[in-house]
Amino acid sequence: MKSNLAAPGVPSLHLEVQTTNRRTRPTPFNGGTANGGAYTPDVKNPVDAFESEVSLKLLGLEIGNWVNDAPLAGETFGWGPAGSAAIIYVGRGDRLTLMDQEKRRKVVATLKNVSLPAWSNDGTRLAFVQKTGKKTYRLMTVAVGRATL
Repeated sequence: MKSNLAAPGVPSLHLEVQTTNRRTRPTPFNGGTANGGAYTPDVKNPVDAFESEVSLKLLGLEIGNWVNDAPLAGETFGWGPAGSAAIIYVGRGDRLTLMDQEKRRKVVATLKNVSLPAWSNDGTRLAFVQKTGKKTYRLMTVAVGRATL
């Protein structure tokens, strides 16, 4: 339920998944044109790279983005209790953001570097992981009121 594409109890409210694949060509390095070298494409062995991007959007707002990485279910969002049409997601600056279906948002300014947000079934608690150091994380829970937004 936490990471479904549709809000629990409100199937009309759902995430849009957008996938983009782009072919990119790295800058050639065979002497470099800045040093008088010439770019000579190797047509037998072209050096092409591909970039893949997946975006999740809700009501036109991006709530998840992965470039050259596989999306992890629930990594950037968690739906509120069934029928609430609320969502908690990781917004700008890795800040915890709450939103309802009218796009009213509340950013929890004191919390940053968060991931894996989740809402309790009764809507009274939030849980998330907060990065506290280079390789350290803390599992956090926060009590919230029913009328959070």
